Amino acid sequence: ATGWTAEEVAELLQIDPNTVRNHFKRYRTEGLA
Repeated sequence: ATGWTAEEVAELLQIDPNTVRNHFKRYRTEGLA
């Protein structure tokens, strides 16, 4: 199953792709808050 790329999410939310990647990384290491 493929999800959205960081670039796709960033464009949708109008934020920087690096911000999205940081959230992805945190989610992978810490799970849902």
